[in-house]
Amino acid sequence: MKNSKRGWGLWLGLAVLIRLILMPITLHGDLIYTNYFPYFFSYERVWDIYGYFGDHFLKLSGYTYYAPMIYFISGIFQFLLRITHLAPGFQVFMFRVHETMIVAAPHQISDYFVGLSRAEAFRLIFIMKLPYLVIEAACLWLLCGICRLWDRAEAERAFRGWLFHPVLLFSVYCFGTYRIYTVFFVLLVIYFAVRSQNVLAGVAYGLLLLTDNFPWILLLPTVLILGSTWRERIKILACILASFSAIFVPLWIHSGGYVSYVYASPVLAKAAAQGLTHSFAVKEIALITKVFFVAAYAWMLWMLARPRQAGVELQGKRAQLFVAVCAWILLIFYAASQTLVQYFMWVFPFWMLLETREKLWSRWVGAAFFLCLFFFNLDSRALNAGLFMPLHWDWAGVPSVHERLASRMPYGKMVAAARWLFSGMCLYFAYRIYRERIAPRLAVLSGGGGGGS
Repeated sequence: MKNSKRGWGLWLGLAVLIRLILMPITLHGDLIYTNYFPYFFSYERVWDIYGYFGDHFLKLSGYTYYAPMIYFISGIFQFLLRITHLAPGFQVFMFRVHETMIVAAPHQISDYFVGLSRAEAFRLIFIMKLPYLVIEAACLWLLCGICRLWDRAEAERAFRGWLFHPVLLFSVYCFGTYRIYTVFFVLLVIYFAVRSQNVLAGVAYGLLLLTDNFPWILLLPTVLILGSTWRERIKILACILASFSAIFVPLWIHSGGYVSYVYASPVLAKAAAQGLTHSFAVKEIALITKVFFVAAYAWMLWMLARPRQAGVELQGKRAQLFVAVCAWILLIFYAASQTLVQYFMWVFPFWMLLETREKLWSRWVGAAFFLCLFFFNLDSRALNAGLFMPLHWDWAGVPSVHERLASRMPYGKMVAAARWLFSGMCLYFAYRIYRERIAPRLAVLSGGGGGGS
């Protein structure tokens, strides 16, 4: 037992060490964008950032700031760092970012750090990522709690698989995406659902809607799955909308509607209309893939909403069906649209729970899947040497691997092929999840019997 605990301590220590090393030396512009706006909440007491800036950033870039909970959570962490004096120089740094951004003139990320020593730059970048480490610890606690409620042995497997997952390490600690906050609320919904606390699950889901766009896709399936009767479904939906509206409606009124661009901006509309790749691009493919997703989504809704035999229940396993259906929908979505590594964080908690419970595919197939995901994503300067620009600011201009190889081989077509292979594998995983995890439960719900756990 002592050796086992010592081994776990070493693995956990190594995982934390990797995070602590990556946090200060990697930087993408999105990290600064994520932290810049909440500065007005934590230092200037601006509660409605959308009305404060109005259409300035809409005109400048076609979108506004992220969803409200990202603003408030980031601002609260900044405030805590401020009052504990753990972020000296942060206010001055953000004021410099503000002066640079508001001019709307072309500039480099390194311009924000002019006059700062390398150590000061490392410290500021580390501080901006520090909340992610705290929230990840909370995510691990929830993940293990969920697994213990299902099967105590699964907690260790989930913990082990989480610690060194490349999508998590890259998205959160290299790229610096805020989507670890989204993962937290997803796990919170699942945690309450596993405990059959549907009202709390509904409240948590309303907060989840305030963190990102994708939860709207999962809203109807969530209500259909967690509620066993239409009366219960209406109650859950009411909890979700009440929780969401408590924050969104005051912002919408005060901002004059600008907060709505979080969910429907020109940039988002353009991105949603794009095809899968630039190479092998056929105009009709974008439309075909979108129609395919809508058709698959509508079919799943119909399957979930079919009349159920009286008295037939899932015996407390609705949360497992919820996890499987959400993963299925998001994988179909990824197969039909452009997908960045950080967007895989949407499905990440569902993916981890499915992989923990049983192996629906081999380890090698999973490795090939993530290899494809990274291969077609890492083709820009910002995600090559530019990601390590805090070590040397000139690295932001180093040509990417894509640029270096494009003149020597059909590298663009290779990237496109990886993208199409990724889509194919998304469909394969969706098929396995449906066959092994969804279909048996749907058969029970419809009174048709069926096995499965």
